[in-house]
Amino acid sequence: MRARIEGYYKNFDQLLVGRLETPQEREVRLRAYDYPEELRSSLPAEAIITTEPTNDGRGRAWGLDVYLARHAVNPGTRLTGWASYTYGVAEHEAYGRTYPFEYDRRHAGTAVLTYHAGSRWTFSTTARVASGFPYTPVAGLRVWDVADDNDVDGDGNRSERIPARDDEGRLVYATDLGGVSNLNAGRLPFYARVDLRTSFRPRGAQGRWEFYLDVINLLNRENAGLLVPELEYDPNSDRPRVVEERTAALPFLPSLGIRWRF
Repeated sequence: MRARIEGYYKNFDQLLVGRLETPQEREVRLRAYDYPEELRSSLPAEAIITTEPTNDGRGRAWGLDVYLARHAVNPGTRLTGWASYTYGVAEHEAYGRTYPFEYDRRHAGTAVLTYHAGSRWTFSTTARVASGFPYTPVAGLRVWDVADDNDVDGDGNRSERIPARDDEGRLVYATDLGGVSNLNAGRLPFYARVDLRTSFRPRGAQGRWEFYLDVINLLNRENAGLLVPELEYDPNSDRPRVVEERTAALPFLPSLGIRWRF
């Protein structure tokens, strides 16, 4: 058996971030919206992050990793494997607040087991569990805006932005991610996955041929690499409802393979 414990601590400064909009820039931007009073709450009133870069970001990261392994000490060893647990924190300081980096994962565990059933058959499995990565959740809905190029409201101003409407005159809604206070304020769901591998060597470990079966996500768990907001019709409201769809994760994925060593 082999055991290992490792820890780390890192500081970051002068990190690249987008410059926050100034109050004067925000005022100019909002003046371009021509919304009636009852829709003014849909205006993107909070200061936005611009595309102009600055080095005003700071951060820090620390964590602990515990590792335990059992290696083969002789040709007759049947069961080998290793397991690890990691606790990590990665915090970003920008825009007057502290929030987690996109790769901040507080808990992560992995276990790998391999069983040698004689010289021909080998069975292996890998299990992973982890807390979700941070993401920016939807803060609400807002009435979308379009350029008034055709002077739809008849006020003579073609440079303004007005509420978007569909062909039947109904308001068009879009998701609102809020301001900087909502950055990475949510967490993706708990992650878990089990993989399996079975291999067969007709002539044993010294043979040239190997046939194997790999199954990724054996339990067909629907993990979430991303949560994509979708708008669905809500019969009980005058606006749609937000539904977050899980995506960007591996499905149940079996595969067969042949290996020839020369």
